[in-house]
Amino acid sequence: MNKVKDKREMVRRCSAKNEDAEREFADPFEKETFKNPFQRDRDRIASSKAFRRLLHKTQVYVVHEGHGYRTRLTHTLEVARVAELIATELGLNAHLSEAIGLAHDIGHAPFGHAGERKLDDLLIGDFNFKGGFRHNHQGVRVCTKLSRQHFCLLDGHGPATLPSQNLTFETLEGVLFHSKVRKELVDHHLIKPPMISRFDGSAFADYWNKKPSYTLEGQVAMQADDIAQIYHDLEDGLEAGHVRFAEIFQTTLYKLARDFWKKKIEESHRDQSKVKNIVNLIEKPEPKYKNDENYQTVRRKVFCKSLKDYMVENMVGATFRRVDKNYKNIFPKKINKLFVDFDDKGKKAFGEMKKFIKTRVHNNSEVQMMDYRGELVIKKLFEIFVGKPNLLPPHTFKVYEEYKNKYSAEHLVIADHISGMTDLYAERTFLKLHHPGYNII
Repeated sequence: MNKVKDKREMVRRCSAKNEDAEREFADPFEKETFKNPFQRDRDRIASSKAFRRLLHKTQVYVVHEGHGYRTRLTHTLEVARVAELIATELGLNAHLSEAIGLAHDIGHAPFGHAGERKLDDLLIGDFNFKGGFRHNHQGVRVCTKLSRQHFCLLDGHGPATLPSQNLTFETLEGVLFHSKVRKELVDHHLIKPPMISRFDGSAFADYWNKKPSYTLEGQVAMQADDIAQIYHDLEDGLEAGHVRFAEIFQTTLYKLARDFWKKKIEESHRDQSKVKNIVNLIEKPEPKYKNDENYQTVRRKVFCKSLKDYMVENMVGATFRRVDKNYKNIFPKKINKLFVDFDDKGKKAFGEMKKFIKTRVHNNSEVQMMDYRGELVIKKLFEIFVGKPNLLPPHTFKVYEEYKNKYSAEHLVIADHISGMTDLYAERTFLKLHHPGYNII
């Protein structure tokens, strides 16, 4: 057995096992299909309405401002692919990492993180709702309380349907911990995820500030989210003209990726002219191609692929070394620290690139204007529904009344309703309520 297989076997022993998967409710079809539990999760997520709505939700650039920009759905698909790739390379349960990747943003609000921040501010500031709004918590809420319907068994009395996707606890836990967790939301009886009872209280208390998932597969999905954001935000930023290649060439991450590709080609004993061709394609395009959009598209894609491949390779290698060093502390115990990560050099370069993207892309004036527009729409819609809840759809209004009478938490239903909207639906609703004579196509 070669060294790579030895390493994968070692990591595989620490992976999530299909036979250990748990759900809140028994699934009558679990043992009557060729799919394992995490494949079933993946298919339930991908066939849900909440997942399809991600197509029309903003990632960074508003979805109808440009036909080539990423949406929340394309980001999600890229995260799932990167998560599956890393998990496969490590010898982990790739189906679980893929399922978490597909579900990780299913609770996101319209208008990207600007929409999330505005809902958070409204719930905390106007209603003193501790914990506010977080898309990872909302994702678990969508999957366990708001999405319908799947068959299950209740106390052995035959099949029934539930307002739940009935995903495995392992998938739900990965969705919750892919981003920062707030204790107030986990403790709230209306939001408390069903799998929380699995965790020891003292250990769980350590997880309130973006601590890793309890599964290595969940850690992989969390890191895949960050990797995908880096390379596709750069590609979209280049296409929008907010970032220039010359600036990126000065970053440590690009220099490391460039050296990585040179070394890979040298080790493969291939024609060294390929290194020169790749570098020239990215760094020194011929003048005649300067305004050739097809050429520039290929240039951006080759560049982003080089970054992605380096980040994946660095993370896989560093994780193998980290697990090898700490194997006795991982297997067969519960994982309580981050093992899936870059090496020190990669972490430093990655952090530098994140700051660069925040400055040049996220804080760009055009992006900020789009964010402000989204925040304004959400704020106005929230105010309208608080003042006139009867404008909510009939089923939502029924839930609103229930939450108001039972829990005094009717504002949570409004947040559910708005966070489930697509960008365009939110804008249409806003215009319909503010300008009744205005029609938007």
